[in-house]
Amino acid sequence: MRSFELAIAIEAPPDALWRAITAVAQYPKWNPVIRRVDGVFAPGNRLRCQLSLGGRTRPFVCRFVALTPPVRVTFSKVFLARWLFTVEHHLEVLPFKANLSVFQQRWVARGALAFALWPRLRRRLPQFKPMNLALRDQLEGR
Repeated sequence: MRSFELAIAIEAPPDALWRAITAVAQYPKWNPVIRRVDGVFAPGNRLRCQLSLGGRTRPFVCRFVALTPPVRVTFSKVFLARWLFTVEHHLEVLPFKANLSVFQQRWVARGALAFALWPRLRRRLPQFKPMNLALRDQLEGR
C-alpha cells in the first residue's frame, strides 16, 4: 500500500467545508482541477469526471465508494484489475476549531502493481494542490 496527502487549513466551520466538497454541481464555479462530475453519489455508481491537470483537460471515470458525513467522500479507480492496481481518492474534512478546518485529499494505492506504478502516479498528485487553494479562497472569500 502507498499513500499521499495534500492538506490545507481553511478558516471556515467544518459544515461549510463539507457542503462545498459535496456540492459537485458547484465545482465548475471554483474548482480548477475537477471541472465536472456527472453521476449520483451512491456506492458502486460510476462517475464521469472532467479533470484539468498539467494544462490538459481530460475525461476520467471512477466509482463512488462511500459518503461518510461530515468527514469523508471516497472515490476509486481500478486500473487493469482490482487486485493489480486500485487507487482510492478521499476528500476529507478534519475539524480543528469552531471556525477552522483542514481539508485533506488523500490517495491510497493497493494491489500487486502498486509498488511499481506508484512513483509515476505520485509525481502527478501535487497537481491537485490548486483545488485545495481554490477551496480555501472560495470559503474565506478571497
